[in-house]
Amino acid sequence: MTSKAGILFMRLLAHLPLRWIRALGWLLGWFLYFVVVPRRHVVNVNLALCFPGWSAQQRAQLVPRIFVAIAQSWLDRSWLWHGAPEVTRSRVQLTNAVEALRGSRPRYWSASGQLVTRRLALSQPIFLPARKATPPRWLASVRGPA
Repeated sequence: MTSKAGILFMRLLAHLPLRWIRALGWLLGWFLYFVVVPRRHVVNVNLALCFPGWSAQQRAQLVPRIFVAIAQSWLDRSWLWHGAPEVTRSRVQLTNAVEALRGSRPRYWSASGQLVTRRLALSQPIFLPARKATPPRWLASVRGPA
């Protein structure tokens, strides 16, 4: 039941203007920041380990922004997965190393990468590099041999 409700929520959210989705993500991010204290601690520890030269105040300023960015990213999947292709094309802009996508062969596709590739009519897919040289059997059966 929870999965169906989540999918329905994302389908409904897909039709909202991007500004509203981002505002909801901002609210959700701050809510999670205050409620999920153990995760807030993990983010703070990770920042301290990755950026040992940063002060506690610098980390404290960034932690809530991380929660907001993750929540907004999660809610963006609503229009990416359930929105009209025109919406994706209007909101996604590929810049910088777009040419690097041409001629490369994917080893592993994310669901979002496949969808964006189709909706933007890219000749080469957006992909994540494989962690293992051999894809799982179920992926190979869908995609074909590497």
